[in-house]
Amino acid sequence: MNALDMKKTIAITVLCLAFVSFGTPTSTVLGAGDLADGSLIKSDAFAAVYYYSGGKRYVFPNSKTYFTWYEDFSGVVTVSPTSLANIPLGGNVTFRPGKSLVKIVSSPNVYAVAQGGVLRWVKTEQAAREMYGADWNTKVSDIPDAFFVNYSIDYDRPIESGADFSPSAEIARVVSIAQDKGLSGSGTIPPAPAPTSTGLIQPSDFSYRGAFRLPTDPAWMGWEWGGDAMTYYPGGDPSGSADGYPGSLYGTGHAWNMNVSEIGIPAPVISAGKNPENLNRAVTLQDFTDVRGGLFDPLTEIIRVGMAYLPAQGSQTRGKLYLAFGQHFQEEGSEQLIPSHMWCDLDLTGTQGAWWVDGENIYSVNDYLFDIPSDWAAAHVGGRMLASGRYRDGGWSGQGPAIYAIAPWNYGNPPAPGTHIQPVTLLQYDTSYENDALFSPTARTLDGYHHTDTWTGASWLTAGGKSAVAFVGTKGYGEYWYGDINGPCLDCELQRGWWSDRMVAEMILYDPADLAAVAAGTMEPWEPQPYATVDLEPYMFRNESDQVMFQVGAMAFDRDRGLLYLFETLVDEDRPIVHVWKVN
Repeated sequence: MNALDMKKTIAITVLCLAFVSFGTPTSTVLGAGDLADGSLIKSDAFAAVYYYSGGKRYVFPNSKTYFTWYEDFSGVVTVSPTSLANIPLGGNVTFRPGKSLVKIVSSPNVYAVAQGGVLRWVKTEQAAREMYGADWNTKVSDIPDAFFVNYSIDYDRPIESGADFSPSAEIARVVSIAQDKGLSGSGTIPPAPAPTSTGLIQPSDFSYRGAFRLPTDPAWMGWEWGGDAMTYYPGGDPSGSADGYPGSLYGTGHAWNMNVSEIGIPAPVISAGKNPENLNRAVTLQDFTDVRGGLFDPLTEIIRVGMAYLPAQGSQTRGKLYLAFGQHFQEEGSEQLIPSHMWCDLDLTGTQGAWWVDGENIYSVNDYLFDIPSDWAAAHVGGRMLASGRYRDGGWSGQGPAIYAIAPWNYGNPPAPGTHIQPVTLLQYDTSYENDALFSPTARTLDGYHHTDTWTGASWLTAGGKSAVAFVGTKGYGEYWYGDINGPCLDCELQRGWWSDRMVAEMILYDPADLAAVAAGTMEPWEPQPYATVDLEPYMFRNESDQVMFQVGAMAFDRDRGLLYLFETLVDEDRPIVHVWKVN
């Protein structure tokens, strides 16, 4: 067979395979002039379904391709055979980027799909696991050889680890076939089964403003080795509004005592050389204070703490600081297994507590705290405006971050000590106690999960009509092990713990609609996955190697101005610095 005959055979095969029955249209359009860009069309004469854009039609080669873009056939309309014949063919639709792994029937190589039908070779099974989970092999679709001409291979960028390709980011980046194919008109797009929408904050919405330093006083047991908890208070530092950064930040200092201080917010500075000396320094508004009131005295080893400000709730007459305390080990039967939550007044007095989050794993609830927008809380979790959660390395809290919605004010002002606060679960993966990803392919985890992961802060972000639930932390990639930086060990020479080949400062973004589905019982708490990732490494001062543990700490969000504040730890003579982004 010569080259021309081969091309004819492929063309005929493509057209014949395209003529499969996809579904029943919901309405009829008599002429092409009635079509909007982005329409799904077919005719009574043929079973093939097409995507219409820019005066051309693009065929779905098979149902697998179709269902990477659409959930059903509700958007398909029928045109007359004559109208269809008058619309020239533009080409074939390819798999939606990020939705599936693919392979060609005649080759064993597995590829990830990027924008424009570009294929990137997945070099190892581990890379596939990090991107698509332990059941990655169930997410591989065969591309018939005849359709391979619709794709191209990027030979220069093979995928060697999950850090090289983010399925959720690809899905979020390409929301229509017109965008995928680079067509001039995207038009009205029928509903697609994407885990993202125009209502989600995207990585491109973050604009870096710079960083600032923390106060130097007191000289010891102040901000050194601090940064584990932070919250924004809109009523703080009213004299600081002239620089565009009104309000104040409450944060915790040295990890040995977790005392709380309040600071003003100076204008952040971008230091090209990443030199703390170039940054403005915050001033102290309230000195470090022990707010625990003796409630958490048994907690002495690797203390964990979360903090959030909320205005007056229930019968309260003024706003409160809510805090949660835990530690690295709080095993059943130990004196460290104690209630976790409390509140105090904004002047760092009036401690009340401590209370349990009822029925939940202590390791899943006693770290980061953040506020839930009131309208979302009223609609989905009975007005519970306080989100509480934790990630504990090794997966004891769940193999990914956890979130529970609570409302302590519903149990009194204040609730009695030892009160069990009833939560609503929003996010909870399998714990390693129940189903350890190291040993079980059925473990329900964060995609690309490592026991090394340390999610240390969270915020519910809003910007105009967009939103996202964000977690920050240090994410592991490559291989991971328990030992020290040199490899697995129990009697280790260096710092012992969970290590990965690479550990990256990262932010992951979740769709609030997924959390609403969990609250409603229509999704399981382990089903939501991040739809996008924000790489924080370019902004970090302390990224001297690929294996920097605990690179970032807590974060806080100024909802009125869309300003996100993040601690980077151990930068400035063992003190954190605070990075600032504008969420546009």
